[in-house]
Amino acid sequence: MAMHMTPTYDVAVLGAGLAGSLIGALLARQGVSVALIDPGTHPRFAIGESTIPHTSLLLSLLALEYDVPEIDHLAYPDRIAAYVTSTCGIKRAFGFAYHTPGHPFEPAHGLQFGTSSKDENHFFRQDIDAFVFYTAVRYGADAYLSTRARSVHIDRQGVRVDLEDGTPIRSRYVVDAGGYRSLLARQFDLRRDPPPLRHHARTLFTHMIGVRPFTPPGHPFTLSWHENTLHH
Repeated sequence: MAMHMTPTYDVAVLGAGLAGSLIGALLARQGVSVALIDPGTHPRFAIGESTIPHTSLLLSLLALEYDVPEIDHLAYPDRIAAYVTSTCGIKRAFGFAYHTPGHPFEPAHGLQFGTSSKDENHFFRQDIDAFVFYTAVRYGADAYLSTRARSVHIDRQGVRVDLEDGTPIRSRYVVDAGGYRSLLARQFDLRRDPPPLRHHARTLFTHMIGVRPFTPPGHPFTLSWHENTLHH
């Protein structure tokens, strides 16, 4: 009769998006055995694309501390284009354009301010996330894609993650990088309901091609509006 051994890892990471894959890459590079568990696949749509100097600094520091040079590419637009993907954009400033219904935009109602002494990025997340995920796999992380974690059990022996098909995975630690779909938050009732900072805003997001750059006639600004994170 065949014996089926339960897969055992140092760390089980729930979620293989940007955060989970980044954790997986850093740990795997240091020789930690990692399971990346995610119900989806790569590449895939994601939002959260505009970096700020603090983001890029942290990426560079993590790359240096954990010896993962691939992560340092993500701090520089030219290196992303050279080593990762040609689909990302540059970010040179934050831009705000206030519009009055029925009237053309007036430059006096606009504001720009720079990000720092270096250019920042607009990530095309499906390419960036896939790059970081496969970096983790190259360093030795085991990938469980199209695999949903059903429950997590924590005891003195460590952690047992039960997958939706009934397969158990053991680990010493578990990291939940599932975002708003967090399994641990749901299972252990970690979210407050109603949330204390609840508001009534809505967010719309999409990707478009063929959009003309926003360049108001006679605008006095130094930087091109379409190279900003532009708010209308």
